[in-house]
Order: sequence, then structure tokens, then C-alpha cells
Amino acid sequence: MRPNPYYQDRKLPRSAIQFIWLEIPQKEEVKRLLDINLKEESGYYYVYRLLDELDIKNLLPVIGH
Repeated sequence: MRPNPYYQDRKLPRSAIQFIWLEIPQKEEVKRLLDINLKEESGYYYVYRLLDELDIKNLLPVIGH
């Protein structure tokens, strides 16, 4: 997963603070929703699969850039 450089407002100066908000549920909740969406054959299954495999420590290098 990489940050999208086009998502930021390039009209603002580099010193401007821009936030990306990620709400990551607890692992147990993600697993529960993963199972539900798999059974329902929902497209959200892939969202929860991503969240299940996401290690927040991998995002630390991009936080603050």
C-alpha cells in the first residue's frame, strides 16, 4: 500500500498540514466482518481482507511525510 501523491491538495504550500484518516477496527472485529462478507459474497470482503493483512507498523514511514 502506498500513499497516492495526487490525493493531496498541491495548491497548498509544502508546510501545510494535510490529514489522511484511517479507521482500523480491532483484529477480532475485522475477522468477524471478513467472515460475514465472505459468506454473503460481498465486495466488501476485499476491504476487510486488506485490513486483516495490514500491519500498521508498515505505515509508520509515511506518517508525517
